[in-house]
Amino acid sequence: RFDPRAPASRCARPPPRAARAMPPAARASSWPSSSMGRALCAASLLALALAAAGGAEAESWQKVQVGGFVFLGHGTGDCSGCQLVAESGASADMTSHQCQDWVSNNCPGSAAGCVDANAVGYRLGHIFEGGSPHMCHAWLCPAGRPGFSPDKTWDCYLRGETLPVQPPSGGGHRWRTTTTITATTATLTETTTLSSTTQTTTSSSTTLTAITSTFTSTLPETTQTTTTLNMSQCVDTSGSDYRLDWKAEGKDFFSDWDFIQWDSNNGAAQYLDREQAKADNVTIAHDTHAILQVGGKGVPMKRKSAKIRTMKHWKYFLAAVRFTHVPWGCGLWPAFWTNAYGKRWPEGGELDVLEYVNDIVSQTSLHTGTDNKCQIDGAQLNRPGCKHFPDLNNMNYDCTTNYPKQLGCASNSLPLQSPAEWNMHPVTFVIEWTEAFVKIFKIPDYGMPKDLLNDDPQPDTWDKWLISYYPLARSPGCPNPADVLGPQQLILNIGLCGDWSGKIWDMSPTCRALNGPQNGCRAVDPLLEGDLSNDCCTQFVEDKNGTFGTDEYFKSRAFFNISSVKVFQQRT
Repeated sequence: RFDPRAPASRCARPPPRAARAMPPAARASSWPSSSMGRALCAASLLALALAAAGGAEAESWQKVQVGGFVFLGHGTGDCSGCQLVAESGASADMTSHQCQDWVSNNCPGSAAGCVDANAVGYRLGHIFEGGSPHMCHAWLCPAGRPGFSPDKTWDCYLRGETLPVQPPSGGGHRWRTTTTITATTATLTETTTLSSTTQTTTSSSTTLTAITSTFTSTLPETTQTTTTLNMSQCVDTSGSDYRLDWKAEGKDFFSDWDFIQWDSNNGAAQYLDREQAKADNVTIAHDTHAILQVGGKGVPMKRKSAKIRTMKHWKYFLAAVRFTHVPWGCGLWPAFWTNAYGKRWPEGGELDVLEYVNDIVSQTSLHTGTDNKCQIDGAQLNRPGCKHFPDLNNMNYDCTTNYPKQLGCASNSLPLQSPAEWNMHPVTFVIEWTEAFVKIFKIPDYGMPKDLLNDDPQPDTWDKWLISYYPLARSPGCPNPADVLGPQQLILNIGLCGDWSGKIWDMSPTCRALNGPQNGCRAVDPLLEGDLSNDCCTQFVEDKNGTFGTDEYFKSRAFFNISSVKVFQQRT
């Protein structure tokens, strides 16, 4: 097993898939089997390479956009119409930031280097257990104007101005990538910075080095310094004083949840009751964390899973859930969401905090019916000089939901992140729902507010971590903002295939490679066809004859690791 205390010299990369040169620092004899092990080794090796290069000055890389939207791993396509200068033979384990840094440092290990490269192409793959690798390309584009390939699993970045970046306290390196968001009167550059930090685990007293991310903003007109956007002028705050009302953690984590066995998504999940989920290790409660995971084969064309819903429901609350791992991969449909107690859907409202399928990114969304109709005022979410929250459902912020034409509203800040990236370090998702608004925060461990750790949350000070905002009271299209949502219950589940994951299976090159037309299957929409025996996703998830190795694939991917769930309400 991977020893996180091992020096980087003991972290070796696997043999390249083709006879390509590898950076000297990446050559060794054995490579850790776990995803965390590989991630830690990749970070350590890159840090050594940069140190050997003399701590080269970090550079900004401008992500090329199409239509103003930026999606990590689902972006512009690889740079095309350019000259391919170099390709990293060790890119299978690189993050996009490490790929950019590899190019910034003249592509060490490549035959001739890439000193003239002015663009980077990066593909987000699924590198473990035989999946597709990440890929890193260095390009030379005439006049810095690349074309784009049609494969949206790629992103293209252009070299920007060199920005001086100070190392974090304690040394180390930072990697920087930029995304430009254009406002009506000003342009903001939102900068994602990945830096090395340490986290101590109480279970083994082992120091782990994890890749973490912070968000800062820079104004182009100012000097080259990093500033923090004043969000108090952009979003509402509650001024609330919260107290802890309910929590799930430790050995009793699952005690106050109902186990729901129905599947409204026509998928391949066989949701188990409480006793069976425990017996089959689909749910496991430890002293320090709980696991909810996909289990073994169930009834024909199904695989065992769990859907849990809080027995309690709340009208206005602050809920915080800390994850150290979330499910990701083909066939999976994980979700952390809220739904109205005792009301017909969607009249009582639904809030999706974390939901995604296959290898796409996650976004939040809000769903209402006709009795509680609500259309968010887009002007409140795209104010000049403020963080922008585009409606990623393209419904003009109309939250009314009536599938398939009305999808609900999805107010999200950009860029979005892949769940595979979240798993690089623990993250806490927080919902704050008041009479006036709904906010969703995504807080990495290194930025965890002390007040939240001490169960005395002060969310008015957290807006730097805000990823989604629904200003109900400021929206004339929400005539009854205080009751857009009925009392809500929290729900956590891992769905499989069905109306979304299975239906769009063939849109993912990664999933098609696992099981696709080459095997005689196709993507089936269960709302249009009742026979799923030829559905690629269902075949892969069931893996009737062990052809696809799905048991091992899900073992390393298909689980939530949850430290705690806490619900706070305003003091009276």
